[in-house]
Amino acid sequence: MKRAVVTLTRKGGDPFLDECIASVAASGNPHIILECGDEWGQVLYQMKDCADAVAWVDSDDYVYPDVMNKAFELMEQTQVGVVYTDEEVWKDGKVIFTKAVDQDLKFFRKFPFTVHHLAITRKGSISERALKCIDQMNTIYDWPMRLDAAVNFGIKRLPKVGYAWRKHAAQETQSPNRAKYLQHSLDVVRKEYAQ
Repeated sequence: MKRAVVTLTRKGGDPFLDECIASVAASGNPHIILECGDEWGQVLYQMKDCADAVAWVDSDDYVYPDVMNKAFELMEQTQVGVVYTDEEVWKDGKVIFTKAVDQDLKFFRKFPFTVHHLAITRKGSISERALKCIDQMNTIYDWPMRLDAAVNFGIKRLPKVGYAWRKHAAQETQSPNRAKYLQHSLDVVRKEYAQ
């Protein structure tokens, strides 16, 4: 199974990108890094089938290479639409909490943002339905791709911490209307994927 890791970074640079690159490099998997503006979800959608299994990693994330490879192996074994791991949250270089979300598809439909990164999707598992949501959302969020893959082919959790994401000031300055965008995005996705 051909593997790839895809990371988007904003134009103008990212202070955490070098650490992200180093952590992915340690896994030995090909890493595709793309620079973009606000068309985040649309760019990611175009990359959905660039390999048999694609791991989605934010530019401010740090992955644990051994767990990433175990997640790829679980994808190969199960052939589900999405494999995801548990996560750590860092602030100022320290772990502030660890999050384990063992969810079923019903929960995922209601809270699609809970499967963040490290998430791996399988080639052919994401349909145009996801792009329809991304276009309607008009934000940088890309959750519909993971939800679509899970609805189409199932979801599997690897119960290990696979990555860490950081709380930092740039998150708020990039999205001053974050709460409004979050609610709008949830409304769009829940309507499209309601049972």
